[in-house]
Amino acid sequence: MSGLQASWLAQAGGEGDARGSSRVQVSWRARVLLSQATFIECRTLNISDVGVSLLCDRALSSGATLNVALAVPEPRDRSRIRPVTLMARVVFHAAAGDLFKIGMQFVQVDDDTRAFVRQALRAGR
Repeated sequence: MSGLQASWLAQAGGEGDARGSSRVQVSWRARVLLSQATFIECRTLNISDVGVSLLCDRALSSGATLNVALAVPEPRDRSRIRPVTLMARVVFHAAAGDLFKIGMQFVQVDDDTRAFVRQALRAGR
């Protein structure tokens, strides 16, 4: 089990410094909700116990707290996807070619979502 996976298993809350946490490389679809009716499509690059890194076609304002929906593969059948939603704050954005790498720190992740992501990370190793 990787350090991140162990950290997800041990973590009780969603706070901390994202740079101090191990990350797991993933390639999950993601949507960032900008308003009730507006979202942007992104790709998850990596996830840690305290945050997520996304690749998006536009920059997001640092400090903005947004709902993020991740398309997480089912642990028992990786061909099936389950969407999970969480709240995260934009910590940084940087140009990556014609896209933007967005670093987000989790603000709120419910227990069911945390448990499901833990299972998906374990199944993906």
